[in-house]
Amino acid sequence: MSIEGTVQGATPPLADAGSPPTRHLVARRGPLWVGFDADQVLEVFPLVQLARVPRAPAWLVGAVQHQGRPLPVVDLARLAGIEAPAEAHLAVLLDHAEVLLAVVAEAVEVVSDAEPDTTPDAAPADGNLPLQSDDCARLMACWQGAPGDADSPLHRGLRARNGLRFHLLDADRVVEIVMGAVAPDGPV
Repeated sequence: MSIEGTVQGATPPLADAGSPPTRHLVARRGPLWVGFDADQVLEVFPLVQLARVPRAPAWLVGAVQHQGRPLPVVDLARLAGIEAPAEAHLAVLLDHAEVLLAVVAEAVEVVSDAEPDTTPDAAPADGNLPLQSDDCARLMACWQGAPGDADSPLHRGLRARNGLRFHLLDADRVVEIVMGAVAPDGPV
């Protein structure tokens, strides 16, 4: 299924006579809201039959069979040391050079034409969970020294649209870093 087929509350693209709208898939995990460019997300699917991985770090919450393929499932909030509810029922499927990774989420939304967010940390007026500027700093601190191209940063800034504030992450870097951490000869 495409992201439009499974995302509840999807926002239709905005009409623009110039360039096509920039679309992001935004996922919530506890108080952490992260977004990915929509073209970096293959799909969103229900997270069922999660198998535990022995001796895995807490942020590697398990593995799931999806379309006949085993996928590692990670919790970005746990990786950042951010408290989140024990269970999440959705998985956001990221793809980097045919390496697939599922990221757990409690809710997702498609957002079009999000602007850079320069407002101070505060709870948005519409009741969304507050976004703290140190959330992504903790996430990035977990990945210091991670392999990859320095010209392709993990964090691409804060964005906002209609009161929804989120960290825009590069899905390719997330996949590279997580898969490097769970590789047999990589750091765990």
